[in-house]
Amino acid sequence: MGYCGGTTPSPTYRNIGDHAEAVQLHFDPAQISYEDLLALFWDGHDPTFGKGSQYRAGLYCHDEEQLAAGRRTASALQRELGQPVVTEIVLGKPFYSAEGYHQKWRLRQTATVFEGLAQHYADEETFLASTAAAKANAYVSGHGSAAQLQRDLPLLQLQGRARAELDARLARSA
Repeated sequence: MGYCGGTTPSPTYRNIGDHAEAVQLHFDPAQISYEDLLALFWDGHDPTFGKGSQYRAGLYCHDEEQLAAGRRTASALQRELGQPVVTEIVLGKPFYSAEGYHQKWRLRQTATVFEGLAQHYADEETFLASTAAAKANAYVSGHGSAAQLQRDLPLLQLQGRARAELDARLARSA
């Protein structure tokens, strides 16, 4: 979680300037292609809404290849929708990490799971950067299935009340 797409130096939540709230993805192309990530991106928001606000949709690309793929898929989506895609697609904008209290926000709102998972890490920074925290954040937000959770339990190392809370949240979202 952070800020990207603007010119304001060192943005914060209280002084976001002209940036958008953003996430930065690190991915292994041997596991998932950039094109597959783009399909998830386009499916996950309304590309015809939000121009100009801190909540606008943006695709901030790391290189020319990503930029070309983003523009190509946006054009195809625009033809399919029959209306303009206003999602900002640009190259080389710096990403600024948000303040700690904004990281894994949904997970932080579920104290039992947050604390049950965090106890396995030496410090909060390592915990927040972990795959386990990302997965737990998704699960408490209602994403994922019971079968996926079963596969992830060794990574999450959740027990007792924390495990029960995660199971209950997934059951409610099903």
